[in-house]
Amino acid sequence: MSLNRKQKSQGREMIRKISKKTVGYGTCLFINFLVFNPTSAVTVEVKDTQPDTTVIYKLPAIEVIGENKDALKNIPGSGQIITKDLLLKIHPISVHEALSRVPGLHLRDEEGLGLRANIGVRGLFPTRSSKVLLLEDGIPFVLAPYGDPTTYYHPPIDRFERIDILKGSGQIQFGPQSIGGVINFITRTPPLEPSGSISVVGGSRNFFKTYTTVGGTWGDLKLLLDYTRKLGDGARENIHSEVDDLTGKIGFNVGKKSSLLLKLNYYGENSQVTYAGLTQVEYEQNPRANPFKDDNFKARRVGLHSIYYYPLTEKIFLTANLYGYNIHRDWWRQHHNGANNNVIPATETQTKPDTAVTGRLRDYWVYGVEPRMKLKLSFLGLKHKTDIGFRLHYEIQDRQALQNLTSSTARSGTLIEDNARQTEAVALFLQDQFSPFAKSLTVTTGVRLEHVNYERTNRLYSGGAGITGKASLTEVIPGLGINYTPSSKLTWFAGVHRGFAPPRTEDAIDNNGNPVELDAELSWNYELGLRSEPVSGLDLEFTFFRLDFENQIIANSIAAGSAGPLTNAGQTLHQGGEIGTTFDFGKLFHKLNGFKTDLSYTYLPLAKFEGTRYSALTGSALLPGEPDQFLVTGNRLTYAPEHVLNTGLEFSHHEQLDLRLEALYISQQFTDDRNTVAPTPNGRRGLIPEYTVFNASANYHWKAMKSTFFVAMKNIFDRLYIVDRSRGVLPGMPRVVQVGLSRDF
Repeated sequence: MSLNRKQKSQGREMIRKISKKTVGYGTCLFINFLVFNPTSAVTVEVKDTQPDTTVIYKLPAIEVIGENKDALKNIPGSGQIITKDLLLKIHPISVHEALSRVPGLHLRDEEGLGLRANIGVRGLFPTRSSKVLLLEDGIPFVLAPYGDPTTYYHPPIDRFERIDILKGSGQIQFGPQSIGGVINFITRTPPLEPSGSISVVGGSRNFFKTYTTVGGTWGDLKLLLDYTRKLGDGARENIHSEVDDLTGKIGFNVGKKSSLLLKLNYYGENSQVTYAGLTQVEYEQNPRANPFKDDNFKARRVGLHSIYYYPLTEKIFLTANLYGYNIHRDWWRQHHNGANNNVIPATETQTKPDTAVTGRLRDYWVYGVEPRMKLKLSFLGLKHKTDIGFRLHYEIQDRQALQNLTSSTARSGTLIEDNARQTEAVALFLQDQFSPFAKSLTVTTGVRLEHVNYERTNRLYSGGAGITGKASLTEVIPGLGINYTPSSKLTWFAGVHRGFAPPRTEDAIDNNGNPVELDAELSWNYELGLRSEPVSGLDLEFTFFRLDFENQIIANSIAAGSAGPLTNAGQTLHQGGEIGTTFDFGKLFHKLNGFKTDLSYTYLPLAKFEGTRYSALTGSALLPGEPDQFLVTGNRLTYAPEHVLNTGLEFSHHEQLDLRLEALYISQQFTDDRNTVAPTPNGRRGLIPEYTVFNASANYHWKAMKSTFFVAMKNIFDRLYIVDRSRGVLPGMPRVVQVGLSRDF
């Protein structure tokens, strides 16, 4: 990257000035909110100890669902919570493993350790999780939430104590994406008493992890420090990753009523990992092979998030968020088959690494301010719970590519791409919840306004003269949800909302500065379902869903195995049902005390192209004799399995021994819009067969020593299965055995 920085141009200096200006503006806005003390609320508890004194004993937080045991009852739509207890029991390697228990989600592995999450929701394309809104403590964390919402960075699962998943109409108060749902990863909070824990894990495939957390409360000051060191080999040869993640939190009171939480995070990754998969012949010869031993991915992220909380009255509250982060990402990838774009003909049987290499060098700066107000007021004889707020958000992307045609290990070369991309977004949102007729009926209405300005500069255009293009869009996103709770054991819910996802900067403006007629992704999303506890110990949720797209943007990109930009897919339809259940046998049958089971199932009979739609595959992506023009109307969408099932059985004995066995089943998937069944020679097209994977874990808690010994086994029977064909065949992770010890202090 040193060569890049010497080649910084005047255009880049202009971007820095804009960055400096906007950071200052955001900071001034934040200070303005502190001065005027408007108010918004989240789940912050306040306790009066004297008439004039308020002691805040829980730090501010932005929550999607919340940790209250009844939090789901008033959620306008389907929702799930992955608890701290479950995360501690299963010892997940990746976010994929943790989320596989959630109905409606399809998790697609990649390198094996889940460092680049691929999350699909209700048949939506899973690559880089671009169809779902990912948050950490209520704030987006992907590369660029508007301009490049991809998960080349995902925080390690180890530092989270809970995960909230919301797929209904309530998601519109978060943004910008409101199509597949919102997943909020909640980090640990400083403990009330000085304490900590340390864990050490080792395992097969050179897996090693240490996790340490320490913190406490001293008067008004709350501190927490988390550190994770993780390394291991991936699902194929010549894949190895090392990750360091450090998070610090400081919380303290500001005056008698308000509080402030500061969170600072550093993440570093150094991975020997490739982008290309295998041809069909190579996979059949050695499914774990990887000829690209010189590929390297390095990433660094530094982030800051502050949350200020102030209760103006007993019924009006404020949380003001100020956030910013920088992500530096370099991926050096070896050329193969005479090209650097990972495209090989459908008839090719071998990936042929070249001596050339291209480094895709990226820097992202993201920052913004988001104040939220919660009001608990009465109006026209009705009690209202109202959330209102706005977000000012800024992104800058600095993107370069260096090419070296003589050495695959070189980390310098000729500059072949030099782009600057800027995104400015303003969002306003309002959500109101009230009971018009009886307390058992709750209506939630909401609306979100998104306005996005894009700017893209190609600094190499016309011999270095450069050219800049601009584009913008505005969208209104309404939502309506209804909850009916006739008893404490039953809640019916229904909802409809506008699904929205803005196009990426590179898809809104081409490299010549011209706006592209690529529409925002728009849908109408419907839900109808119930949450119930029909008998003691049995909790269940049934949901019928329908995603009706006016325009779905499909992956006709390099990542999907062809060389074109993203394109409008037109009308598509996703329709099906979800089931999520947990059952504690001991609450009904005393002799079975300690036994629990859970099940999540997604049935997706419809996931298809509608309207008049022709295949995006052309040229060398076709086999001899295949027509260039091919109508795909009615064909099934790619990577949208009809059935996804996860079920588990666990046993706990006197809070001392925990045992768990679980199975994950995913049905067959099409990998191209022509619904090709037989694999093509290059491995990029063809049916992915169904597969089932079994996992197990055991935990022994030695209370006297405040320690836990555990063993976890992933893919017990070492099942060989395919997870992806979009850039060649990628196998799933082989069997992994982990042994570990954790101790509290």
